[in-house]
Amino acid sequence: MFRSTLDQLTSAAKSSKARQVLEVPVDAVDADPDQPRKTFEDLEDLTASIAAIGIKQPLLVRAHPSDRGRYLLIAGERRLRSARLAGLPSVPCLVETGDAETPGQLVITQLTENLQRKEVPILETAQALARALEATGLSKGDLARALGKKASFVSKHLALLSAEGPAQEALEEGLLLSTETFRLFSGLTIAGQRNLLTQARLNQEPIARGQVERDPKSSDKPEPETPQGSPTKPRAESAAEGSFHLKLDAEQVRAIIRRFGLEAPKELSDLKPTLLELLR
Repeated sequence: MFRSTLDQLTSAAKSSKARQVLEVPVDAVDADPDQPRKTFEDLEDLTASIAAIGIKQPLLVRAHPSDRGRYLLIAGERRLRSARLAGLPSVPCLVETGDAETPGQLVITQLTENLQRKEVPILETAQALARALEATGLSKGDLARALGKKASFVSKHLALLSAEGPAQEALEEGLLLSTETFRLFSGLTIAGQRNLLTQARLNQEPIARGQVERDPKSSDKPEPETPQGSPTKPRAESAAEGSFHLKLDAEQVRAIIRRFGLEAPKELSDLKPTLLELLR
């Protein structure tokens, strides 16, 4: 049974069934609420390109099952959003004209489209993989084959769904960009995770693998035993462990304060006290 289901889903993902290319009014295309991708940031460049030269790669849609004249989006939501921002009246669409895809086939198609785009957050990919397993009844290995991936790809992403504490926060905020960085980050102590997460928030930059690897003091590995009779070095105070220093100019501090929803002080002397109060 699994082999038959896998063959159907793989065929759907690589489908060559008849498709029509139509110009569809932009307001007649509805986004799929269950599509794997949930965040759509940094649309400025794409919007500018679409405004200048239009859409070169058509969106993939299917006819709405209950609303004649409307379409449900399968793939291309960034292009659809950018087209609306650019004020385009219509968008080119590849319209599926074959039989309607099952929920399992649809999620496989959407996953295949999204996995070709590296900017999709890894947590969203993990959530989509979990939905695909539920919708299709496939094993992790069979799902990976349907997507053209190794079995470890599915397993590593599903591990993200069990994240807790700072690791979960970092994933939800898009501050961990790969499953390997997540694995290393999860191996740190909670204090080490919290320090790197705070630093990433202040810098407004994702946590890099190199940052995690450069902080061995924050890992959960036991410290080497001191030979008997050798003098031991006193441990640093817990408050100082894993501490770090940042150099921020006035505008960076003001930007951080504004991210908390507050108006940044104009006087330089008021910036530091305001920031410290927010971080307590």
